[in-house]
Amino acid sequence: MTDQLGIQGDVRPEDEPLPFLSNFQDIFLSIGLIIFLVGISILAVTIGESLITNSDTAPWVIAGLCGAVLAVVWVLSEVIVRKRRRILPGIILCVTFMWLIQAIGMNIYAGTFGERIEDDFDSIEWVDPDIDDSQVTHEALRKVAASARDTLPWSAKGFFLAMPVLMLAGAFIYYRRFQLPFSSAMVGLSTISVAFTFLLFAFPYDILRFLPLIGFLSGLAMLIGGIHFDMRDPERVTRWSGNGFWLHFFAAPMLLSSVLFISYFGISFSVPDMVAGDFEFWEKNPFTVQQSIVTLTIIGIFAVISLLLNRRALVVSGLVSAGIAIWIIVDATGLGGAQVAALTLILLGGGILFLGLGWNGARKMLLALVPSSGVWGRIFPRVDNVDG
Repeated sequence: MTDQLGIQGDVRPEDEPLPFLSNFQDIFLSIGLIIFLVGISILAVTIGESLITNSDTAPWVIAGLCGAVLAVVWVLSEVIVRKRRRILPGIILCVTFMWLIQAIGMNIYAGTFGERIEDDFDSIEWVDPDIDDSQVTHEALRKVAASARDTLPWSAKGFFLAMPVLMLAGAFIYYRRFQLPFSSAMVGLSTISVAFTFLLFAFPYDILRFLPLIGFLSGLAMLIGGIHFDMRDPERVTRWSGNGFWLHFFAAPMLLSSVLFISYFGISFSVPDMVAGDFEFWEKNPFTVQQSIVTLTIIGIFAVISLLLNRRALVVSGLVSAGIAIWIIVDATGLGGAQVAALTLILLGGGILFLGLGWNGARKMLLALVPSSGVWGRIFPRVDNVDG
């Protein structure tokens, strides 16, 4: 697969070309691809029903049929992605490929250790922690989580640990062979999933307790990965930029949600009753006007970063949060429901239009404060002398 994204016409890097849709041919092929994959899936299920004679053979039959479908997906990827460089159909094939790799691996695991897993689960004696509300502390819950982890048999642990590893393997194989930009983000997400799963088994309670901080660090890692690829292609015309787009795309919601949560409640779930499963936490901590202002401030900071990086994903990821925050602030004025809705939509939509139409002008003002050469010049690409 070549380095070019396949973008045609008057390419303007500041317009952030989409690395997943070249023309209507991509949509046309994607429709046919989905219909075809559904068809062979139904055929595989039909064949499987006739071949499966008992529960012992089921995992092996399913693994074999998934392998046959995987071979078809690989051939299609060679033609559509590697040769034709069609990205939207490639995304469908990539996700299907990853799912099939995982399905094959998990069924082989189940076929190999199925009886062992069943026997291990039958022999488990779950211990009631017998902790009342007055004893709910982080230390007590940490012991309960560790006890539950230690009680779970290794045959079952291996099953859960293998899932993200297989997902990573599928994403990595697809990326190495077909160089699809979307698959680079799948490699990133799968790597985070593998790390999270293994750490969860090692430190079950602490990982869940510090989930907001972990979400922030995961999003930051994805963002840094996106910046790394963007630095290799400041002009935004090759697949390196496509890799950067998808990493930014998935990093944005992870970063924003974790930063917003941390700004409200801190880096960890410090409320014991929430950690213990109190699902009324959000009802007990409703958003206020003050928190809404903090939310808009954080989204504003993300907008500045988006302008500097020339990546709109950080802004788009905050639209729902911004809308809720604006609604709360407007609602506090005492207006009626319809008026609140109208004013919220006007302010939100107007803000998007204002930022979109003034994108290049705002970038020029911000970039005047940043060195135009060296590393900073590659991290924050310059604005071409064009309208917009």
